[in-house]
Amino acid sequence: GVSHGVVGLSRALTVSSDVFFYKLGAQIWEGRSKFGNAIQISARDFGLGEKTGVPFGGEAKGRVPDPETRKAMHDQYPKAFPEGHWFTGDNVNLAIGQGELVLTPLQLVSTYATFANGGSRWQPKVGSRVLSGSKVIREISPIQTGTVDIPGGAKATITQGLSGAVASTEGTAHGAFAGFPLNTFPIAGKTGTAQVARKQDSALFVAWGPVPAPKYAVAVVMEESGFGGVAAAPVARRVFDQLAGVPLQDVSLGHVQD
Repeated sequence: GVSHGVVGLSRALTVSSDVFFYKLGAQIWEGRSKFGNAIQISARDFGLGEKTGVPFGGEAKGRVPDPETRKAMHDQYPKAFPEGHWFTGDNVNLAIGQGELVLTPLQLVSTYATFANGGSRWQPKVGSRVLSGSKVIREISPIQTGTVDIPGGAKATITQGLSGAVASTEGTAHGAFAGFPLNTFPIAGKTGTAQVARKQDSALFVAWGPVPAPKYAVAVVMEESGFGGVAAAPVARRVFDQLAGVPLQDVSLGHVQD
């Protein structure tokens, strides 16, 4: 199997260790006779690479790249994609969300919500019912679009790592949540930095809470705004302040990078 321990994965998520996931991506590809395209399979189980079904026009489905999509893009656009084969380095890039991966903020928050609730994927809604005055005209029923098998041990380990990203002093979002009542409203989340050629870095932070009995998932994506821990996590902090009933106040934010 992949030779990374439980403690390693948890801390790698807390401190946002690219190197840990680089090695994991390489090992999965080199062991593909056993694992298959495990990263891509899991990503698609969570709904990445397809539309969420939110009732708006123009939703993008994104892209989860693999050897087949690489060959197809090369065949269709040989100048833009001169290499038609997939290599270990491509899996290394994919393991940290780089390369040809394309996601929407809604897909990100849907993925975290699915993980937090134990594996039920739901179609996003923009309302729960239609009213005329106080009269209910129509209820908008929830629609389940998939189920993901999340082993209990994996869920606990990943949740520990994402909780540490917020609560641990070495967590990449720790500074943004200084003073937040994590003892009564624990939050699990992950900072990120999205990169696009010829543009400044974009900041990401995605989280859910309260951790034991999740009610809310929040995704913040700030284009060309820098690091997730510095730019996006403080915005999510303000959202969670309101959800947790924290009085509006000035928040002193530490300088954290991911």
